[in-house]
Amino acid sequence: ADEGTALDLTWNANAEPTVTGYRVYRAPSVAGSYQLVATLGLVTSYTDSTVPKNSRPYYKIAAADGSGNLSAQSAHATALAVDNVAPATPALSARDVPFTSGEVALVWSAATASDLSGYNVYRSTSPDGPFESVGTVSKSTTKLVATGLTDETPYYFKVAAFDTSYNESVHSAPAAATPTTSNVPEQRYENTNSAVVFSSGWFLADTWLYGTNTSNGSLHYATVGTSAQPNVSRATFTFQGKYATWIGVKAFNRGIAAVYVDGVLQRNVDCYAPGSTNDDFQWQVPLYTTNLLSEGTHTMEIVYTGTKNPAASGATYAIDVDAFDVYR
Repeated sequence: ADEGTALDLTWNANAEPTVTGYRVYRAPSVAGSYQLVATLGLVTSYTDSTVPKNSRPYYKIAAADGSGNLSAQSAHATALAVDNVAPATPALSARDVPFTSGEVALVWSAATASDLSGYNVYRSTSPDGPFESVGTVSKSTTKLVATGLTDETPYYFKVAAFDTSYNESVHSAPAAATPTTSNVPEQRYENTNSAVVFSSGWFLADTWLYGTNTSNGSLHYATVGTSAQPNVSRATFTFQGKYATWIGVKAFNRGIAAVYVDGVLQRNVDCYAPGSTNDDFQWQVPLYTTNLLSEGTHTMEIVYTGTKNPAASGATYAIDVDAFDVYR
């Protein structure tokens, strides 16, 4: 087995007693210039491991005696160097997509084959199959959202890598997930968790108003009154997971926040909601959920912009961080 860069040659031994070895010659075409590629002893086989990938070289053999005299070269022989080595099998994980009906998120480890071309994804409603194709994605992608599924029905998925010669890896072990709208995270990170880092311009609020309505008795907010700097003051959450959700507040006096994931602006989130009193505050609101993320460590940044919806009252431009939910 090789990746299309080797060919095995064999020949009949020359019966003359003065023969001490053989010379192997190679050319790119039948009428090409045959160049010496190997000087051998009394053997009748050779593996040429320097073949240009997926090529069809031509070979000739000559026998040699102890004085360096060479026989006439043999008739040519040729073969196609075929890649028959598949990429390694990716490791796959699956989960339902938060806040969405009928979808499952798939993430897998990247295959490392030098000639990797892409991945095939399969699904079934039984761990034993049969599995049908969900789709094919390029080698640069290690994630996929399977859509059009039935909520509360278990699904099983497999993924396989394939190379430029269409060799497909062994399929991964099946990964199971059930699409649902229950949206239960694997872990909630409160605003006071060390995974959440606040720059200057944020204030920890744990008075009765916040203490009785927030996820864990407090939240951080950034406003004009806390000397927040537009596009500078930010909360940075570092996590590992397929999705993460920012939990905050919507109210009549709230501003607009910019949300970045892994340093890239995703969206400006308007935290305004109609009302005029504290009773109109909307608490523990999922304000933003990431798109499906690849394996590894990610960041979500909530950035104070110093802007607001024209309908928002006051000029505090406040934004809040109550917690973050992570879905693995």
